Amino acid sequence: MISVAIVEDDMLQREQLQRLLERYAKEKEMELSVALFADGVDIMERYASQYAVIFMDIQLSVMNGLETAEKIRQQDEYVDIVFVTSFAQYAIDGYRVTASDFLVKPATYAAVSRIMNKLLRKHEREKNDFLVLNNSRKLQRIRLQSIQYMESVGHYIKVHSDDGETLFLASMKDIEQQLEGRPFFRCSIGVIVNLARIEAIEQYQVQVAGTWLPISRQKRKALIDAVNRYLSGI
Repeated sequence: MISVAIVEDDMLQREQLQRLLERYAKEKEMELSVALFADGVDIMERYASQYAVIFMDIQLSVMNGLETAEKIRQQDEYVDIVFVTSFAQYAIDGYRVTASDFLVKPATYAAVSRIMNKLLRKHEREKNDFLVLNNSRKLQRIRLQSIQYMESVGHYIKVHSDDGETLFLASMKDIEQQLEGRPFFRCSIGVIVNLARIEAIEQYQVQVAGTWLPISRQKRKALIDAVNRYLSGI
C-alpha cells in the first residue's frame, strides 16, 4: 500500500489529481490510498510521517506550500514532496526543501504517471537499504550498513548504530520481517546483530563494535553458519 497526500485549496484541481492517481493505481494494479487536504494547516494537524508522496500546491491560501514543506521536513526527512504550481518559474523555490519533482497545472495523466513511475522506482531501490521505525510519532529511516546491533528493551527496540543509540517502539518480530533477506541474525531472544559488524565469536558470546552480546545455545551453530555464508558471499 502506497499512501499519498494531496494538499490543494482548489477543490476541482484536488479532485482531478485524485482521479489521475487512482487511474494510475488501477492501471498498475497496485494499492494506493489518497488523503485530501485543503491547506497546509490541515495536513500539519495530523502529520505523523505516514505518507510516501505529498503533492503540494505552492500557492495555498493559509499556510503556503513552501512553508508547509519546511515544517514537514522538520518531522520527515524522507517523504517525497511534489510541488504543484500554475507557474513553472515558482518551481525553483522548491529546491530549498528538497522537492522531488514539480507538476505544472493543469495536471495531466502523462505527467502524473512520469512522476509516480520515477518515485516508485526510487522507493524500490531504497527499501532494502534502510530500516524504517517509529520514533515518537515520527518515522525514521536508519541505513542498514550503519547498524551494529539491536536489542529488546521492554516494548522498545534499542538500535545501536554508528550514529549512537536510539529507542523505537517496535517488536523483534517487526524488525525481523523488515530485515528478511538482509545480513542480520537474531542470536538470542533479545538481540539481532549485523553480520558485517561481527568481530569475534567465543563460546556463547559474539563481539560487535567492541561489545560482547549473548548467543543462545540453540542459535550458536546457526550464527556461525550465517557468518560463513555471508563471508563467502552465498
